Amino acid sequence: MNIFFTLNNMSFIEFLKTLLTILWIIAGFFLFFDDLTTMDVEEGEGSQQTSGATQVKVIEKVIERVVEKQTVIRTEMKQEAPVLPPVMGKDDEEREENAFKNIKIFKQPVKARKGFYEKLNPGLQKEFKGLFVDEGPNHLSKDLQYAIGGQNDAFFEYVFNDIYDYRKVITPELMEALMDELQTLAGQDAQAKSYLYEAGSRTAYTQRAKPGYLDLVDQWTASDIGIQQKQLKPTKQYVYSYARRAILLEKQGKIEEAMQLVDEAIPLQLDDRTKGNYQARKERLLGLLKPKVTVLNLPTPTEKKAALPPVRSNEFDDDGALEIEKVESSEQIQDFLDMDIEYYVYYTDGEDDSTSIDTLVEELGLDASALVDRLKKLGYTVTPPTKK
Repeated sequence: MNIFFTLNNMSFIEFLKTLLTILWIIAGFFLFFDDLTTMDVEEGEGSQQTSGATQVKVIEKVIERVVEKQTVIRTEMKQEAPVLPPVMGKDDEEREENAFKNIKIFKQPVKARKGFYEKLNPGLQKEFKGLFVDEGPNHLSKDLQYAIGGQNDAFFEYVFNDIYDYRKVITPELMEALMDELQTLAGQDAQAKSYLYEAGSRTAYTQRAKPGYLDLVDQWTASDIGIQQKQLKPTKQYVYSYARRAILLEKQGKIEEAMQLVDEAIPLQLDDRTKGNYQARKERLLGLLKPKVTVLNLPTPTEKKAALPPVRSNEFDDDGALEIEKVESSEQIQDFLDMDIEYYVYYTDGEDDSTSIDTLVEELGLDASALVDRLKKLGYTVTPPTKK
């Protein structure tokens, strides 16, 4: 009755305005109430709930209203080769990017072990809290939240998806501790182990100018190559650890080791993502490879041994006599090597089998002192020089 009485005492337009105002107030009340419910859920997310049903409800609310996009990214991850940065013209210009951001590293859900934080030394505990536990400027990935003493399956499953974000703030010691734990959790999953080594190596290499990081790259690329050789057996594809380790070995001056790695990559038709690929890298390494020289530290003789029997050299001196001489010192050999003359060795069985000193040095890879010792053991003697 009151409504009809009100309608009789006002115009239709006034009634319509009043009705819309009432509807607007009712709608606003429900919207405000819904926001308050969502805020309560967000605030309660960080606290530990004792009821299992309450936990499930909170997680569902958060997924629905707070981090729906991030959750979709994580659940749609696939274990496949990462999308890599563009190929650059030079090795030193290769850009390292977070290629593992949306790659599923583990085939199966991770079952974290308790006590990781407690096993760290006090210095690493402080660093770890600043990066993954407490709110602060270095807690760069909000997806990574470690609960001390709690369940941290998700943290360890995704920590190396985001580890690149921490490249400028994480120490090599903490990276190594995380890598050791993750490799243990990976178990027999060879692909996961390989992905972890690659993600870690990429991150550490960006900080190679700082102490400790390049050692991790050296260690982790070598470990990954071992997995590639024994289990994954790649062909016709890009394998980060092969390319990165070849570069490292070359810069360290370990040319023979780099050559061995390149020789392994070529028949597998691996791609190093440079213009000339591994074949061009091999040609460059060949230019850097130095002849191997074996230097023998000969003991000082304590007694004079009998000289080898003389052998005719078929070379005549000014008086028409055959020149005959024995080699008794390394200095004598070195003198002849330094002079622009020819010098030949003959075998003591009397056969005319001569070989130049220069040829022997090149073939045997010996210095003068070692060459004297080798000649004596083989039964050779050496003739005097003949001017060229």
